[in-house]
Amino acid sequence: MALPPLPVVKGRYVSGRNLQVARKHLSAHLKYAQYRKRGEHESKEDRYLFSQDHDRVDRKEAVQEVMEHTSRSVSYHKIIFSPSEQERIEDFRQWVRDQMRELQERKGVRLHWYALVHAHDREQTNEPHVHVVLAGAGEDVQTGERTTVRMEKEDYAFLREQGREQGNFVFYHELETAVQNLDAHDTLGHEHPIPAFPSRSDERHEDAGKAH
Repeated sequence: MALPPLPVVKGRYVSGRNLQVARKHLSAHLKYAQYRKRGEHESKEDRYLFSQDHDRVDRKEAVQEVMEHTSRSVSYHKIIFSPSEQERIEDFRQWVRDQMRELQERKGVRLHWYALVHAHDREQTNEPHVHVVLAGAGEDVQTGERTTVRMEKEDYAFLREQGREQGNFVFYHELETAVQNLDAHDTLGHEHPIPAFPSRSDERHEDAGKAH
């Protein structure tokens, strides 16, 4: 079985040199992402910010939390997650949470991040995508010390692999194959037709024949 293409996971970071400008850009970025035109099947609730532990986060609180966890070199990272067209993601929030949890374990740093789902059409794909803002600093899970969160090329490659692993392609492919196999072996209707039950009129004609 051929695996689907890897998800698209790309990002850029905002420098930590000017925190006032970084805060302004972060607030504008989240506001734009939250209030831009919704897709046909989107509701207002679909655009709520979420985190690892919460389904609904106030935008100002998210900005404050991120800006409290900046480093000298990185204020925050802006990351986009988008599954391949063959993937069937049932819960985009959980899909991203699973990947960010794996990233946290990989780095050994407690990550501070917030995200929201865009389910409208976009250029070159009709699949939804998720915007994530990851703070530029976190706490070492062993020592508790504050440390810079850097996103290297290998980290993005890791997230792509995790995105495919956390998807449902294999499940639905195996389910579809099983259904096709059942259909192929279901020949009862073609080779062994079920006999029709006699009608009441047929039974009366048969009884009349016996009487004669």
